[in-house]
Amino acid sequence: MREKFRLYRMDKGETLLACNRILGKSIYDILIPLAIQQIEEISQGRGEDGQAFESTLFCLKSIAEEVFINDTPHLHILFGDAIMGRISAFPPTFWRVRLTFCLLIGEQRHPSWLNKNPLYLLPVITFLMNSLNVNALLTGAAVSSLEQVCSVCRKQLGGIAQNMLDAWERMKPGLSSNDRVRLIRSVSAILEPLSPQEQLPHLMTLAGSMIGEMRTTLAILAASPALLSQPPEVEVAERLLVRDMLRLLKGVCQGIQKSEGDDVEDEAVAENGAIVVENDEAVDPFALLDSAMKGRMGQLSGVVWETLGAVFQVFSTDEETIDIACSLIIMTLQTKIPIMFTPNPSTLANLLLQSFSTNHFAIQIRVFTILFQSVKKGSNASGEDILVVGDSSNMVLEWVCARLCDLNSAIIPLLLGNGNPGAAMAEHSDVVEAYFKLLTRVLAKHPWAIIRLPESHHQVLFGDLILTGLGLQERSSCSAVVDFVRDLVSFNTGRSHSSKRMIMGSKSMNAESQESQEAQKCRDLLHGGVAVIGARLVRVLIMDIGGGLPTSMWPLIADLLHRIITHFPDDARGWVVECLREEGFPTVHCTNADKEDFVKGMMV
Repeated sequence: MREKFRLYRMDKGETLLACNRILGKSIYDILIPLAIQQIEEISQGRGEDGQAFESTLFCLKSIAEEVFINDTPHLHILFGDAIMGRISAFPPTFWRVRLTFCLLIGEQRHPSWLNKNPLYLLPVITFLMNSLNVNALLTGAAVSSLEQVCSVCRKQLGGIAQNMLDAWERMKPGLSSNDRVRLIRSVSAILEPLSPQEQLPHLMTLAGSMIGEMRTTLAILAASPALLSQPPEVEVAERLLVRDMLRLLKGVCQGIQKSEGDDVEDEAVAENGAIVVENDEAVDPFALLDSAMKGRMGQLSGVVWETLGAVFQVFSTDEETIDIACSLIIMTLQTKIPIMFTPNPSTLANLLLQSFSTNHFAIQIRVFTILFQSVKKGSNASGEDILVVGDSSNMVLEWVCARLCDLNSAIIPLLLGNGNPGAAMAEHSDVVEAYFKLLTRVLAKHPWAIIRLPESHHQVLFGDLILTGLGLQERSSCSAVVDFVRDLVSFNTGRSHSSKRMIMGSKSMNAESQESQEAQKCRDLLHGGVAVIGARLVRVLIMDIGGGLPTSMWPLIADLLHRIITHFPDDARGWVVECLREEGFPTVHCTNADKEDFVKGMMV
């Protein structure tokens, strides 16, 4: 019955949108007076439980995506004392009315309207915060709308930052884990537009309290081995608390990111589609902080990453906890946030390698993928060259080469198994997928890192892992291998690849793509690696098309085979013909006529 009612309302909402497109703003001339009339009826005791009024609010919610932000005078009534103010005074029995109004606030264009009409922002925020205490059924709707409003209107809400922080401390004990994360994102969003001098004390207080709770809990776990011996699926309070603190830290990182559209004026789109910041030399506001504040930030940063290292060590076999910790790290790598959340790349790489050697979780390879994309050359307080997160340089290339070699040394034995790579790669298909996606990204940004791998790594990669991976039945892992080989075969150091190396804030491309001779050498070396296994590669692909893989994979395999034939025209025909000469290959149902037609079709 509940599902039928939900579908019924969805249908009516679509009907109301159609009416709104015909009537325009005049639809508010019907709904707003009706809402005021129904409020009067409720105040006089004739509104029963407010069902009719709630239906009117639902109608207003349904047409929110058609709101004219700059010209809708009726919203002044909706969010003013005449409607929202009266709803605030309703008794708890009218919780459904408040629920629908909470959803209405965060719907479509209403937060944008509030951003342009800041006079109504504080009453709206107050209404939503008060709704958190009315009924547990309201919490999700109130937090969701609060997150929308705080994200869109963050620049208007800086003045109530301390009030929101105080409200967070009061309300967090009574919220669920997911609602706490959404509320902390809302609170952190308000901090983002503040100057570093105003923002950082708040952030350090938030992060410091979370890290403090986590360190206390980790100490308890270290002193109680019996708690750690429980399987991951058992709900141990200390384990759940650490997960919650990691999620909250990630929520803080998400909240203090700039909202979409904040940087539009500072960006331009290059001809190849890459986003490039025009003013690359803009002053970093965090560089203007006094030495005392920088010192406090450095101390907190050290504690943050020391604590994360302890999480990896204590929960080394707990995949869910490691996954949450890695998602937090990925957030710090992918976005520009204060230095306290930014890791030291070398320390992080060592931490990930140490952890992966214990648990073989694919998420850690995904962190490496982002790390290789993000690392750059910087300098420390003494002016010495160090690695930080950002663009790339020759110093970075050497670092990526070394770290990729280290990572290979951990992954290759796992995927080779005990001399049976087929079984090992099938068992660790998630690792295969993450590993080849990493190689694809490294190929696009740091191709020399793959070339400089030890010869033994090349032999395993080209001679075992690629050929075995192309026959995996798991679609996602096989597709990742196909994508890597496709980019390897089609590798070009011209404009199409250099565009991939352009990232926000960069003014130049990698050194290896600037020098045409080095670029050509890089391409020749990579193509040479493919050519060495060309005959075996073609054989595997034809076997896949002949029934080795599900039919859904055939288009990808056919495309890869076509690329090989296109890029190696002199050798490819011989490779194809040679393997098709074998009787019963790729299947006993394939006749000589079929093989001739196949060769003719592929060689066109």
